[in-house]
Amino acid sequence: MDWGEVASQLTFWYGLGYREIAEMPSGVIRAYLERLPARMAEWKMAMAEVVSMPYMREGQQRQTIAAWRRAATGGRPAPARPASDEVLRMMGIGVVKVIRSER
Repeated sequence: MDWGEVASQLTFWYGLGYREIAEMPSGVIRAYLERLPARMAEWKMAMAEVVSMPYMREGQQRQTIAAWRRAATGGRPAPARPASDEVLRMMGIGVVKVIRSER
């Protein structure tokens, strides 16, 4: 086994450091290497999806991004951002700043 190549692949694809690799049992290293082609294929599919975005219809782009967002958040809705004073005013909601005095 070419340990230089193994370390290079595990570092690049899995983000493992040399020390982590050196301390791993050889069976674990083999398991990582056996699964590496699948990880590479997943990465290539993800890149193909990203590259195809400009060629998708606008609705398909939104659906793709929404699917990514659901996957990234586990389906939980993103937390709402507080509206700025300007947005509230545009909606007809009065905004008054109150300065608190210290007692």
